[in-house]
Amino acid sequence: MDISITKLCSLPARAIFKAITKSLVDDYVQNTKESLKEEDLRPGLSYIKYFGNKNQSSSKVTLTALDSPNLYEVVFSTNRGKQTISYQLESISDTETQICYSQKVEQGTFAQKTNDFIAGLFFKKGLERKIEAQLTALVNYVQQQTFN
Repeated sequence: MDISITKLCSLPARAIFKAITKSLVDDYVQNTKESLKEEDLRPGLSYIKYFGNKNQSSSKVTLTALDSPNLYEVVFSTNRGKQTISYQLESISDTETQICYSQKVEQGTFAQKTNDFIAGLFFKKGLERKIEAQLTALVNYVQQQTFN
């Protein structure tokens, strides 16, 4: 199920981008127990992310694109397929940015593709609302920080 959401906000692109990359650095440190600086982020960086009850599930996270402050793209790979998430930030002015969030899912098997299609019919609007809420939370977080 592919989803794209666009949101206009009254923040500079560099502040939003910094918050997004900080989130990746924090996740990397939490999952690898190794230090990483934001200036060391490069496409190709990958690590294993653990999640679920007692961290029994995992996903390989690979940074595939990074063009500050305009583009951030990461791929989550599991045995069930891949999920690509990207943020494209377009500066409208020094204090206004359009955020284009996209999520693309590539399922591994025909059964998973069929399940994803059927689930998309019932749950796509709910997922879109959840992503819109996450973007609003991102904007609120940046407004409270000193990234500007």
